[in-house]
Amino acid sequence: MEKQTNRYRITQTGNILYIVDSKRPSAGCIMAEMREYWQGLRRNGSVPLRADVSADAISRVLDYAFLVERLAPGMARFRLVGQHLVDLMGMELRGMPLCSLINRVSRKRVSEVTETVFRAPQIAEMQLSSQSVPGSSGIRGNMLLLPLKSDLDDVTRALGCLVSQGTVGVRPQRFDLDGTKFTPVIPGGEILQPSFPADPDPP
Repeated sequence: MEKQTNRYRITQTGNILYIVDSKRPSAGCIMAEMREYWQGLRRNGSVPLRADVSADAISRVLDYAFLVERLAPGMARFRLVGQHLVDLMGMELRGMPLCSLINRVSRKRVSEVTETVFRAPQIAEMQLSSQSVPGSSGIRGNMLLLPLKSDLDDVTRALGCLVSQGTVGVRPQRFDLDGTKFTPVIPGGEILQPSFPADPDPP
């Protein structure tokens, strides 16, 4: 069953009702707005400071935004998380690893991609998908990671966003990595490619 109101689309799958804001910005608009905001924080082309990030400045896309901190090579954890990510997982994510959003088979590759954001530094965009589970026909998503400097002037933070399309079924909803795109911080700069493992992580 599906019912459309002026703003919200109500979909029923079995005994579960899903209410979707039909006027939310598109995935492309959300990611473009986040990139533009990050670019506006830069000083003389440098990587922006985490301290300069303001939730009020990205209020229109705040539900899809998050901040992560690099703890060790290949390991980043959530510091702040928007409501869209909480809804996907059905739990609070602050303090949890970024890879908690990812299925085991893709976690190593996502860790490698995330590490390049801090090491290069560079911008990374990931194309994600989730296989069909009870109550869902499968969803697709896009994740954007934008490097930030800490108060110590090292690149150990990242501003990100995740936007998904499709009906979320049983939570938590985790994703596989389908593709990546990298953009250098300095136009024309060299891209640091991740060293993906030859074989996926064991189940």
